[in-house]
Amino acid sequence: MDRNELTSKAAAALANDISASMGDIAAKIGVSRTTLHRNFSSSAELKGEVARFAVQETRRIFDEAGIDDRPARDALESIGDEVLALATAQHLLWADPPIANVAGLLEQAIAEGERLVRFAARGQQEGVFRVDVPAAVLSFSICSQAFAMLYAVSAGYVGERAVKELFLAICYGGLQGQASNDRVVSV
Repeated sequence: MDRNELTSKAAAALANDISASMGDIAAKIGVSRTTLHRNFSSSAELKGEVARFAVQETRRIFDEAGIDDRPARDALESIGDEVLALATAQHLLWADPPIANVAGLLEQAIAEGERLVRFAARGQQEGVFRVDVPAAVLSFSICSQAFAMLYAVSAGYVGERAVKELFLAICYGGLQGQASNDRVVSV
Protein backbone atom coordinates (compact mmCIF):
# COMPACT_ATOMS: atom_id res chain seq x y z
CA MET A 1 0.00 0.00 0.00
CA ASP A 2 1.53 3.34 -1.03
CA ARG A 3 1.40 6.59 0.94
CA ASN A 4 -1.58 7.96 -1.05
CA GLU A 5 -3.64 4.85 -0.40
CA LEU A 6 -2.65 4.88 3.27
CA THR A 7 -3.73 8.54 3.49
CA SER A 8 -7.08 7.80 1.83
CA LYS A 9 -7.77 4.86 4.13
CA ALA A 10 -6.62 6.82 7.19
CA ALA A 11 -9.02 9.61 6.19
CA ALA A 12 -11.89 7.12 6.23
CA ALA A 13 -10.79 5.82 9.62
CA LEU A 14 -10.42 9.33 11.07
CA ALA A 15 -13.81 10.36 9.69
CA ASN A 16 -15.33 7.85 12.10
CA ASP A 17 -13.04 8.70 15.03
CA ILE A 18 -11.08 11.93 14.69
CA SER A 19 -9.15 11.22 17.90
CA ALA A 20 -7.99 7.73 16.84
CA SER A 21 -4.39 6.90 17.69
CA MET A 22 -1.86 5.70 15.13
CA GLY A 23 -2.38 2.16 16.46
CA ASP A 24 -6.16 2.47 16.12
CA ILE A 25 -5.83 3.79 12.57
CA ALA A 26 -3.41 1.01 11.60
CA ALA A 27 -5.81 -1.61 12.93
CA LYS A 28 -8.81 -0.03 11.16
CA ILE A 29 -7.06 0.07 7.78
CA GLY A 30 -5.45 -3.34 8.09
CA VAL A 31 -1.77 -2.48 8.28
CA SER A 32 0.81 -2.73 11.01
CA ARG A 33 1.73 0.24 13.14
CA THR A 34 5.24 -0.11 11.72
CA THR A 35 3.91 0.38 8.18
CA LEU A 36 2.03 3.47 9.26
CA HIS A 37 5.04 4.88 11.13
CA ARG A 38 7.31 4.13 8.16
CA ASN A 39 5.15 6.48 6.06
CA PHE A 40 4.15 9.05 8.70
CA SER A 41 6.54 9.94 11.51
CA SER A 42 3.77 11.12 13.83
CA SER A 43 0.04 11.44 14.27
CA ALA A 44 0.39 15.14 13.47
CA GLU A 45 2.04 14.34 10.13
CA LEU A 46 -0.65 11.79 9.30
CA LYS A 47 -3.45 14.23 10.20
CA GLY A 48 -1.74 16.91 8.12
CA GLU A 49 -1.73 14.57 5.11
CA VAL A 50 -5.37 13.68 5.76
CA ALA A 51 -6.21 17.40 5.83
CA ARG A 52 -4.40 17.83 2.47
CA PHE A 53 -6.44 14.91 1.14
CA ALA A 54 -9.64 16.57 2.42
CA VAL A 55 -8.85 19.85 0.63
CA GLN A 56 -8.10 17.93 -2.57
CA GLU A 57 -11.34 15.96 -2.20
CA THR A 58 -13.34 19.17 -1.69
CA ARG A 59 -11.68 20.68 -4.78
CA ARG A 60 -12.42 17.53 -6.81
CA ILE A 61 -16.10 17.57 -5.82
CA PHE A 62 -16.46 21.29 -6.63
CA ASP A 63 -14.58 20.88 -9.93
CA GLU A 64 -16.66 17.90 -11.03
CA ALA A 65 -19.86 19.66 -10.00
CA GLY A 66 -18.82 22.68 -12.06
CA ILE A 67 -19.53 25.25 -9.36
CA ASP A 68 -17.50 27.85 -11.24
CA ASP A 69 -19.33 27.73 -14.55
CA ARG A 70 -22.28 25.31 -14.80
CA PRO A 71 -25.81 26.54 -14.14
CA ALA A 72 -26.28 26.65 -10.36
CA ARG A 73 -29.14 24.13 -10.34
CA ASP A 74 -27.06 21.59 -12.30
CA ALA A 75 -24.00 22.15 -10.13
CA LEU A 76 -26.02 21.72 -6.92
CA GLU A 77 -27.49 18.49 -8.29
CA SER A 78 -23.92 17.27 -8.86
CA ILE A 79 -22.91 18.27 -5.35
CA GLY A 80 -25.90 16.20 -4.20
CA ASP A 81 -24.32 13.16 -5.87
CA GLU A 82 -21.22 13.64 -3.67
CA VAL A 83 -22.80 15.15 -0.58
CA LEU A 84 -21.55 12.49 1.85
CA ALA A 85 -18.00 12.69 0.47
CA LEU A 86 -18.12 16.49 0.76
CA ALA A 87 -19.34 16.32 4.35
CA THR A 88 -16.64 13.80 5.25
CA ALA A 89 -13.91 15.97 3.71
CA GLN A 90 -15.17 19.06 5.51
CA HIS A 91 -15.43 17.12 8.78
CA LEU A 92 -11.81 16.01 8.43
CA LEU A 93 -10.71 19.58 7.80
CA TRP A 94 -12.51 21.30 10.63
CA ALA A 95 -13.27 18.73 13.37
CA ASP A 96 -9.67 18.51 14.61
CA PRO A 97 -8.03 21.30 12.65
CA PRO A 98 -4.42 20.49 11.90
CA ILE A 99 -4.72 22.66 8.80
CA ALA A 100 -3.28 25.75 10.47
CA ASN A 101 -0.07 23.77 11.06
CA VAL A 102 0.36 22.70 7.42
CA ALA A 103 1.94 25.36 5.24
CA GLY A 104 -0.51 26.80 2.74
CA LEU A 105 -3.34 24.44 3.60
CA LEU A 106 -5.56 26.88 5.45
CA GLU A 107 -5.35 29.25 2.49
CA GLN A 108 -6.36 26.42 0.12
CA ALA A 109 -9.32 25.49 2.32
CA ILE A 110 -10.41 29.13 2.48
CA ALA A 111 -10.09 29.42 -1.31
CA GLU A 112 -12.49 26.47 -1.74
CA GLY A 113 -14.91 28.15 0.66
CA GLU A 114 -14.70 31.35 -1.37
CA ARG A 115 -15.51 29.37 -4.52
CA LEU A 116 -18.67 28.13 -2.82
CA VAL A 117 -19.63 31.70 -1.85
CA ARG A 118 -19.22 32.80 -5.49
CA PHE A 119 -21.32 29.80 -6.55
CA ALA A 120 -24.07 30.83 -4.12
CA ALA A 121 -23.97 34.41 -5.40
CA ARG A 122 -24.24 33.19 -8.98
CA GLY A 123 -27.13 30.95 -7.93
CA GLN A 124 -28.86 34.04 -6.54
CA GLN A 125 -28.34 35.87 -9.83
CA GLU A 126 -29.77 32.89 -11.73
CA GLY A 127 -32.84 32.84 -9.47
CA VAL A 128 -32.01 29.41 -8.02
CA PHE A 129 -31.14 30.56 -4.49
CA ARG A 130 -32.95 33.05 -2.33
CA VAL A 131 -31.67 36.61 -2.46
CA ASP A 132 -32.72 37.69 1.04
CA VAL A 133 -29.80 35.82 2.63
CA PRO A 134 -26.13 36.71 2.06
CA ALA A 135 -24.30 34.39 -0.35
CA ALA A 136 -21.76 33.51 2.34
CA VAL A 137 -24.55 32.30 4.62
CA LEU A 138 -26.01 30.26 1.77
CA SER A 139 -22.61 28.63 1.22
CA PHE A 140 -22.43 27.76 4.92
CA SER A 141 -25.95 26.36 4.66
CA ILE A 142 -24.97 24.08 1.78
CA CYS A 143 -22.14 22.65 3.88
CA SER A 144 -24.40 22.42 6.93
CA GLN A 145 -26.93 20.41 4.95
CA ALA A 146 -24.13 18.12 3.80
CA PHE A 147 -23.15 17.58 7.46
CA ALA A 148 -26.78 16.98 8.36
CA MET A 149 -27.00 14.21 5.75
CA LEU A 150 -23.77 12.60 7.00
CA TYR A 151 -25.00 12.59 10.59
CA ALA A 152 -28.50 11.42 9.61
CA VAL A 153 -27.02 8.44 7.76
CA SER A 154 -24.54 7.58 10.52
CA ALA A 155 -27.29 7.75 13.15
CA GLY A 156 -29.56 5.55 11.07
CA TYR A 157 -32.28 8.14 10.45
CA VAL A 158 -31.81 8.14 6.68
CA GLY A 159 -30.66 5.58 4.15
CA GLU A 160 -27.91 6.57 1.74
CA ARG A 161 -30.25 6.27 -1.25
CA ALA A 162 -32.42 9.11 0.09
CA VAL A 163 -29.54 11.49 0.82
CA LYS A 164 -29.37 13.38 -2.48
CA GLU A 165 -33.10 14.03 -2.65
CA LEU A 166 -33.26 15.14 0.99
CA PHE A 167 -30.23 17.37 0.58
CA LEU A 168 -31.72 19.05 -2.48
CA ALA A 169 -35.20 19.34 -0.95
CA ILE A 170 -33.80 21.18 2.07
CA CYS A 171 -31.42 23.31 0.00
CA TYR A 172 -34.26 24.41 -2.30
CA GLY A 173 -37.16 24.46 0.14
CA GLY A 174 -35.47 25.43 3.36
CA LEU A 175 -37.29 24.78 6.59
CA GLN A 176 -40.58 26.38 5.55
CA GLY A 177 -42.54 23.15 5.42
CA GLN A 178 -43.11 23.15 1.68
CA ALA A 179 -40.81 22.13 -1.11
CA SER A 180 -40.05 24.86 -3.61
CA ASN A 181 -38.92 22.47 -6.32
CA ASP A 182 -41.86 20.06 -6.38
CA ARG A 183 -39.85 17.25 -4.77
CA VAL A 184 -41.45 14.70 -2.55
CA VAL A 185 -38.92 12.60 -0.66
CA SER A 186 -39.59 9.33 1.07
CA VAL A 187 -37.04 8.01 3.51
